[in-house]
Amino acid sequence: MHFLMIFCSLWGNDYARIYRDKQYRPLRLKYYYPAKVEPVLTDNEELFYRLDSGEILPADDMIHLKGLSTNGYKGKSPIAVHRDNLALSVSAQQYGEMFFNQGGNMSGVFKYLSTLKPEAYERLKKDLLA
Repeated sequence: MHFLMIFCSLWGNDYARIYRDKQYRPLRLKYYYPAKVEPVLTDNEELFYRLDSGEILPADDMIHLKGLSTNGYKGKSPIAVHRDNLALSVSAQQYGEMFFNQGGNMSGVFKYLSTLKPEAYERLKKDLLA
């Protein structure tokens, strides 16, 4: 289990195949490097695991430890989560810089099905500038 936790902490996932006897009792585990296993969710919401050898295993024959997940069946590594958070932070900073460099003014267009009466237009203009 220590081995599984190390890879889960680094990769966001770790896998161990369960080998069973004829009575379906667990006999042994085989650990897999996370890059060699891909969880696959079918159209009818069944989970399988595809090994790099091409073999497909049912979820009952695999121990899967997953970290933070955005889709529910595959974890994301803490490094990838941190990378995404940093990218979002940089994007927010760039947007804020661009917004305030342009005077902090919002721009847009109002559409109305017909023509506004002059007093309605003046009231709208006054409310927007306030």
